[in-house]
Amino acid sequence: MSDATPIPGATLTMTIGVDTLPLVWHAGTQTYQYAFSGIAAFPGFGIHNLTIDASKTGFVTQQDSSEVLTINEVPTTFVIAWSNTNSITFVESTILSVNYTKSDGSPLTGALVNATMGGRLWILIWDVGSRTYQVEFFGSDEPPGFGTFGITIKADKDGYVGHTDVSQSLTLESEPTTLVVSWIPDNDITYTTYSILSVSYRMSDTTPISGAIVNVTFGGTLWPLVWSPGDQDYRFQISGSNVPPGFGIYSLNIQASKKGFDPQTDLTETVTLREEPTSLVISWSNGNNLGYFEHTYLFVDYRMENLSTILGATLNMTINGWMWPMAW
Repeated sequence: MSDATPIPGATLTMTIGVDTLPLVWHAGTQTYQYAFSGIAAFPGFGIHNLTIDASKTGFVTQQDSSEVLTINEVPTTFVIAWSNTNSITFVESTILSVNYTKSDGSPLTGALVNATMGGRLWILIWDVGSRTYQVEFFGSDEPPGFGTFGITIKADKDGYVGHTDVSQSLTLESEPTTLVVSWIPDNDITYTTYSILSVSYRMSDTTPISGAIVNVTFGGTLWPLVWSPGDQDYRFQISGSNVPPGFGIYSLNIQASKKGFDPQTDLTETVTLREEPTSLVISWSNGNNLGYFEHTYLFVDYRMENLSTILGATLNMTINGWMWPMAW
């Protein structure tokens, strides 16, 4: 009333937007009240203009439209970090961490945090130990495959300020490799010997790469190299008797590849396939000067360079245009 005496039994309403709600008399405080809660769906976050109407028979009606109600989401912070930078190769991984906290620095659990990249959605999982939301990206992830990709990171929880970040990117690259070629024992091969072509195909940290396709081409023919688990390399045995390609000096085209790894090509190697060096030693059983009733044997010792006897050879002797085959 005019003397400030409370008026019970009146009708008081509050209008917010299109909604009109009654205020309830509280005898203890001698006021009419309506309880608002920030977590309630009504009236929701934002700035709301209130119109309050008060009436009772015999009393002057009152209306007040000066009040404003503001309901805000709880302020939050949003910090992004990478465990292994945002650039990885096919065999590496990195963890994207999002520190989504309340304004007082306390962790905000139960939020929805996700990252979208290359048309794929990743859900970040709450990690108790670090008190952050995390997702691990692998260099072998498909999608998105190799390239540099922008990432949209979103964090949200009802009642708290959400965040969207588009400043991050992730680069996925094939793993750098090296190729080292060696010969056991060397690349000069005679008809009866062989050498092993060894190809070491490794990652940037020198880890051997198994399961690759490694080929060598020479003399117009392609040969696959085979993985040697014990030696951790790829090997191919080249024999001097290989046909094709036959005798000659050949340039080699060595190629190695595996999905996710940089391919390698080596064109610097050559191989020589040549006839076996031999020696010929001639001797006579009874000299080479005979009388009419005498005889002698002609011995021919045909050997390899290492003095091994050559079996199955064809030896002939020609005298005055007449050729005689020699027997073993």
